Amino acid sequence: MSQIILTKSFQKQLVKFKSVSERQVIDEIKKHISGLDILVDIYSPAPNLKVLKGYLSSKKVRIAVLLIIKREQYIPFFLAKKESKKGWNVSKQSEKSLENYIIKAIQNINDKDFEIVK
Repeated sequence: MSQIILTKSFQKQLVKFKSVSERQVIDEIKKHISGLDILVDIYSPAPNLKVLKGYLSSKKVRIAVLLIIKREQYIPFFLAKKESKKGWNVSKQSEKSLENYIIKAIQNINDKDFEIVK
């Protein structure tokens, strides 16, 4: 059974985006879970992890989601406006720039600073 985990650090990012709601993020991940090609696999930072990217709000906002494969846990960890420096080219070459966001999300989970969405 797949889970969607919203960390405190991601919820703080979400507050900054007036055009994106928590519900939109959850709905996009659920569409991916159901089999639609909404999120694209861009790289695997470790054997049990994948980083997926997608678009929200009519493709004006980019999202990155960490997938823990064995547990089927989807953890959104990054949002950026498409035109911004951070959001301009989220791809396999973005591994270094996304690393700190992934570390923060994992710290939130280890500190139990998250909520599970059903």
